[in-house]
Amino acid sequence: MLQLILGRSGYGKTHAVYERLCDLAWADEQGLILLVPEQFSFESERTLLKRLGPRMAGRVQVLSFTRMAEQVFREVGGLAGRRMDEVTRALLMSRALETAADRLVLYRRAATEPGAVGTVLSLVSELKQCGVTPLELERTAAEMEETSLRRKAQELALIMGAYEATAADVSDDNDRSRYIDPADDLTALADSLSESELAVGAHVFVDSFKGFTAPEMKVLRVLIRKAKQVTVALCADGINDNTGGYGLFSQVIKTAAHLRDMAREDGVAVSTVQYLTKNMRAKNPALIAAEAGIFDPRPTAYTEDTEAVTVAACADIYEECDFVAREIRRRLREQGGRCRDFTVVARDLNAYRGVLDAAMEKQGIPFLMDERADIRTEPLIALIISALDAVTGGFYTDHLISLMKTGLAGFSTHSTALVENYVLMWRVNGARWRSEWTGNPNGLTAETDEASKKQLCYLNLLRRRLMRPLERLHSAIYAPDASGADFSRAIYRYLIEVRADRLTRMRAAKLDAAGEPALAERMARVWDSAMEILDRLAVVCEKTTAAPARLTELFRMAAGLVDMGALPQSLDAVQVGSADRIRYSSPKTVFILGANEGVFPAYPSPGGILTDSDRRELIARGLPLTDTADERAVEERYFAYAAVAAPSESLVVSYVKRDSAGESLSPSALVDSLRQILPGCRLSAERDERAAESERDAFEYAASLWRNPTPRAAALRHIFAEREDYQGRLEALDRAAERKPAAFYDKSNARRLFGDDMWLSASRIESYYRCKFAYFCKYGLKAEPRRTADLDALAFGTLTHFVMERVLPEYAREGFENIDRTRVLADAEDAVNQYVAETMGGLEDKPGRFAALLNRLVRISGALLWQVVRELRQSRFMPVDFELSVGGQPEDDKPSIPPVVLSLPDGGRVRVQGKIDRVDVYRRDGISYVRVVDYKTGAKEFRLSDVVEGINVQMLLYLFAVWQNGGRRYGEVTPAGVLYLPAKLPVVQTERGADSYSIEREQLRALRMNGLLLDDPEIIQAMEADAAGLFIPARTTSKGDFARGSSVASLEQFGRLKKRIEALLIEMAETLKSGDVSAIPAAGEVEACQWCDYRTVCGHEQDDPMRFIEKRDDKAVFEMLEQQE
Repeated sequence: MLQLILGRSGYGKTHAVYERLCDLAWADEQGLILLVPEQFSFESERTLLKRLGPRMAGRVQVLSFTRMAEQVFREVGGLAGRRMDEVTRALLMSRALETAADRLVLYRRAATEPGAVGTVLSLVSELKQCGVTPLELERTAAEMEETSLRRKAQELALIMGAYEATAADVSDDNDRSRYIDPADDLTALADSLSESELAVGAHVFVDSFKGFTAPEMKVLRVLIRKAKQVTVALCADGINDNTGGYGLFSQVIKTAAHLRDMAREDGVAVSTVQYLTKNMRAKNPALIAAEAGIFDPRPTAYTEDTEAVTVAACADIYEECDFVAREIRRRLREQGGRCRDFTVVARDLNAYRGVLDAAMEKQGIPFLMDERADIRTEPLIALIISALDAVTGGFYTDHLISLMKTGLAGFSTHSTALVENYVLMWRVNGARWRSEWTGNPNGLTAETDEASKKQLCYLNLLRRRLMRPLERLHSAIYAPDASGADFSRAIYRYLIEVRADRLTRMRAAKLDAAGEPALAERMARVWDSAMEILDRLAVVCEKTTAAPARLTELFRMAAGLVDMGALPQSLDAVQVGSADRIRYSSPKTVFILGANEGVFPAYPSPGGILTDSDRRELIARGLPLTDTADERAVEERYFAYAAVAAPSESLVVSYVKRDSAGESLSPSALVDSLRQILPGCRLSAERDERAAESERDAFEYAASLWRNPTPRAAALRHIFAEREDYQGRLEALDRAAERKPAAFYDKSNARRLFGDDMWLSASRIESYYRCKFAYFCKYGLKAEPRRTADLDALAFGTLTHFVMERVLPEYAREGFENIDRTRVLADAEDAVNQYVAETMGGLEDKPGRFAALLNRLVRISGALLWQVVRELRQSRFMPVDFELSVGGQPEDDKPSIPPVVLSLPDGGRVRVQGKIDRVDVYRRDGISYVRVVDYKTGAKEFRLSDVVEGINVQMLLYLFAVWQNGGRRYGEVTPAGVLYLPAKLPVVQTERGADSYSIEREQLRALRMNGLLLDDPEIIQAMEADAAGLFIPARTTSKGDFARGSSVASLEQFGRLKKRIEALLIEMAETLKSGDVSAIPAAGEVEACQWCDYRTVCGHEQDDPMRFIEKRDDKAVFEMLEQQE
């Protein structure tokens, strides 16, 4: 006999089933079976144990369809073999698609793309669930006209057949048993159940199903035929559907009718339907009204005000999640109860990951999220995938660095960072990973010393440790006739070789010892999953010789299918889940998230391979397909109904007003329906900042009121001021609120960092006066941006210095008048080639662009060298020192002078050190007139207005160092000036038809040095015989005066500049020692922020204070210096 129990959600259907089961058990009836979905098995057994006790509960068999199949097959025999998991099914489908690829047209692409396997497999599974066989599909296709649907049906039949044939052909090496698709179990169960004694004379109760697939219906048909009585409880409000198939319970009513028809066709009596009409779950009238009227076009309204149902309009998803977490915390505080009394449900939980969990953690609420984490992000799986991507993708750098960063290949964080910096600097990729590295680890411009040689040696050691196991892996998987089994074995050998197994165990042990047993166990489970994937791959692809790249994609796909849920970490936790997956555990309060139009209930998604019109036509031709757009729309509303009906005490529904892009969103029909049913429900539209439900909440609220002069703000500040653990955060708030400049609060730390005695260089001084905070980042914290080894301005400057240093000393010894242009260009090229060989590691592993840029630099350096030779051929100033060290360690073969030393008021000292590119000397009357020359590759223009502000002081600083400390080396010294040689080739413009002499003079003027010279006409003529200003920034008139625009200064003015620069050095040292490293950048003529490497760190904004540097002419600068004396 068939008995149906119908009732809406919460109306006591499950209770009625348990009552009858218990009555039969106490009456000593035999053959009691409770058939429930697999996920309800444990809960059902626990309920029966509570009701009947341990002895009597054993009288009732709690079965799912899967358990029933296993029990029947053990009794009468059946499908023998190993049940496929999702990974095996996907691998078999991939192989089946490859087998059938030559006969496919529409789905040929799917045969070569592992990403499409899931879509095809999903449809095949659906067809099996609907009871559609390949033969039926093929017959249906044969009856159709020549259309795309006919071709789809033919190819789907072909794929299904190939899939079943592939599954039948594959067996496990261990027990030689073949694989069985679980989707075929129920079809076989329906056949085997007829021979089983399981259902004979039994009382079968079926509960908690929303519907049944075609194979499940076949099993139920046998049960109805053989059992003494079958009782089926279904969620429906009646046996007749008056909605035309669009009602909440239309599909369930159709199922009930089908069950009754099957029973009658088989001559089985159908008992009168038992209707349950009272809501037994909801404990207040508002919830009862909501459940009864939701989505009803003419509901019965409950007009009383109620706190049981809340509708919350939130600004965005962040406010929504924050509201939910705070509300749960508030209710726990005010009403008591347990966390497990609360359930949070969303239609698509993925949209809330990372937001909802953060909000819950902020409130200190334990929760269990229905989460299926992608294990491809786990270190072990990432290691395997990165290794495979590397060997199949030509050793791409990103793959290799990702491999090292997993921590399971034997590389420390420090070693990985060293390698990553090197390969970024030298653009290492592909084949260059397989050969020795030769580039200087410190870059193109760095000197190759013993330290850099040792570091390079260490980097090559790391490279070999990384590449040797990978090269063995590469050889194994690319061996001729290598099979899928060989592929799996090669991966396993690779893991053992790099000790990934040992490192996994060690990491798990550390996690366990650190009080993280769940993470430790997860690592072990990931290892087991990886081994299972390799086993499946070896078995399924044992006889195939697929390309390694294809097998790599199969491994990636298989890893993405592993279902590894999070284990519960607490018995008392808020349940969080997706509406289509969640199993409500008698919650008292349910929070429904994202009740926006098209979100919850969701718009029906496209039908996939088969469109809705395809499905309708196939249904019309007799195939029992389901899942049309109409059915999906009904199902989406049912998900929302189930959520509304789930709580026993209160319901909270929230929606957002705008999405992440700021676009406006509307509430869904769920919200509209609730408002219609419950006009007096509680509405929550704005966040109440005062409702601080946790300590973190209270601190955030306090931060928002930090400078608010209200009693509440003062009280909050007082509360946290007494907490020692909040002192650092309070100080940070003070700095942010008052925009205090960056500074050391303990000045002794500044002294320890910068030292009582400071060693400064010209570049450090300029960095400081551009921005103290940038100086602190670069020279205090030693924070450096990662740079590539390009032939940029810095590299060109270094190369130019090298050419000048190598070639000019030899010319000076020979005499510049004997040097011609041809030799200059050849010597420049030789010097460049020497630099490339000694410092850059040669050209062997450099890209073609590098060589092209190098050729350009050869031409430029040759032209600049020729310019220097032409200038020195007519000058009485002669180079005497190159790369003169100021304040460095004396070396036998390198010139040096003592450093500039200044005493500080606190007893400390400042020493200035550096290197001068070139020192030229002209001797007259026993006095050495010294000029300092620097080669500048940038567009730097010498301006005294910058110098007196600490910018571009380098050459004057070094000139004064020679003036002060160069007596022993040069005799009595008088400063003759500083000159910058622009190390670039300018474009010159001349009159059309200009002769070669005019063109040459324009070129000389374009390459004219800039700087500041002594205002002595004889000294100027010693630099340039006719004082015409072709080489230097000064010229004289016919009267012997200096022409307008000449950059000259008296010896007295040089003295004032010296005092100003010394004052700047002392000011810099004292300020650093005081701990002031404020971000007050230079502005005006100097834009310190424009190219600053630290602009994302300092927090400086456009309207914040800046140090404005005004452009002034030299006369105004000297007048200012004179006034300051």
